[in-house]
Amino acid sequence: MAKRRCGICRKEGHDSRNCPQLPFGILSSGTEVQHAGKRKGWNCSCKDKKGKSGWIVHWRIYSGSLRETCAKEGCGNTATDGAHITIVEGSRIQKLIPTCGGCNSDWSQKLYGKFTVNKVVWVNANPNVLKCRRL
Repeated sequence: MAKRRCGICRKEGHDSRNCPQLPFGILSSGTEVQHAGKRKGWNCSCKDKKGKSGWIVHWRIYSGSLRETCAKEGCGNTATDGAHITIVEGSRIQKLIPTCGGCNSDWSQKLYGKFTVNKVVWVNANPNVLKCRRL
């Protein structure tokens, strides 16, 4: 019997729901995630029309979302950072979600600290999957 191949990258060993090349998706409200920290060598050079740069710009470019608020459940502050996260019970793909600076700093103090999110679009945090660009 032939092994199944991923429908996205065509490699064996995972399906399209867990493919490291998956560009984006949606996290449902109440999903438990954990702060992952940026992987060594992953840098973002995205810039918007106002000259802002960083992972939040990367998230805005590729999510297509107009969301302006932090994705952490219970926080309504303005999103200024792109937090690197993974889903606790699920895919290990490192994802970006929008957060405020305070929540992102709190989570970074405890690598792998768990928290829940409001419904939010995530984008793949690997800059080799979604190439950085300028608007």
